[in-house]
Amino acid sequence: MGATSGAVWGRSEQQDYRSRVRGTLLGTALGDALGAPVDRLALEEIREAYGPEGVVDLPPAHGRRGAVSYLTQLTLFSVDGLIRAQVRRDTGAWHPPTDLHRAYLRWAAT
Repeated sequence: MGATSGAVWGRSEQQDYRSRVRGTLLGTALGDALGAPVDRLALEEIREAYGPEGVVDLPPAHGRRGAVSYLTQLTLFSVDGLIRAQVRRDTGAWHPPTDLHRAYLRWAAT
């Protein structure tokens, strides 16, 4: 049996894994959206602008409410490149650095 000949996990394990990956990506984006407006601000500046509790809602950043930064975009394009590398692995053309490089070129084009 080859490395690509069959599923290692059952359906429920695959769904659980995908759910955890989606949750991680969503949490990353939400944390970025919460932190983007206060990036590079000192704690006192944050409290002055948002009150003693700091940011408790999605404030405007980058021209709109709940916007994410380039860091979340790069994370998502990195995942896209890794998924494409995995698909290409099954065709025998596996070279993750190339697939990541192409993903970053797509990000730069946006």
